[in-house]
Amino acid sequence: MFNPQILCLMKYNYITTGEYYSHGRNSIAHGMKNGNQKSIARAASEMAKFVSPDVTLIPMPGHTGVATYTLTLAEQIAELTGAKVCDIMRGTTRETFYDIKKNGGKVQKDYLGLFLTEELPEGKIMIVDNCISTGTTAAAALDLTKRGIVLAYAIVGKSKHIEGLTPVEG
Repeated sequence: MFNPQILCLMKYNYITTGEYYSHGRNSIAHGMKNGNQKSIARAASEMAKFVSPDVTLIPMPGHTGVATYTLTLAEQIAELTGAKVCDIMRGTTRETFYDIKKNGGKVQKDYLGLFLTEELPEGKIMIVDNCISTGTTAAAALDLTKRGIVLAYAIVGKSKHIEGLTPVEG
């Protein structure tokens, strides 16, 4: 069953289709990272329910500093909804969050080195990502854009216990 979650972390707003470890979302999220087109199409169809034609989708860059699978995801959501895609967010090339955490490190917002290659478009924006784990990436993106909402396919359960993260009536 489709169970969307609309969440707010202090001033940061997120929309997600649901819990990472339920309904096979973890497999779909991993499939997206590996460029699996079926996974991307499945996620896009679920995420499209939150997107109107007057929205501009901005894909989140990965550890290479550019958007890859999130760009494909945003393009597929746009195809389903009539929204626009604007691939203007970049970051520094870095180690993956998985590797940082595996080695005992802690991810900080400034580590991402996010920047815009051009001005934000007017109107509503949504930043597209596959998963919210700690909320660090989403918070960094929203700090950069100063507006908008993050649209993520899934959220890791422990993210709900981040200080200030509470459900918002949708």
